[in-house]
Amino acid sequence: VPEAGRGLAWSPSSDELWFVAKRHYNRLEAVTLDGEIRTVATFPSEVYLFDIAPDGRVLLATGNDDTKPPAGWLTE
Repeated sequence: VPEAGRGLAWSPSSDELWFVAKRHYNRLEAVTLDGEIRTVATFPSEVYLFDIAPDGRVLLATGNDDTKPPAGWLTE
């Protein structure tokens, strides 16, 4: 996955990995098993991807401060 920076999860159909890449923190992108990349959604601010439910609902958080993760983000 190209520069996955703020979250990574399998799509509901398990045929793509969805991610927020370092190059576009305001986009949720997907990559197929063949390596094809597409934009799933674009947002007005930076986002973090937490999880994707089997029914397709996506758990995201917004934030734009690289020094602190959003509330609820698990860190070491």
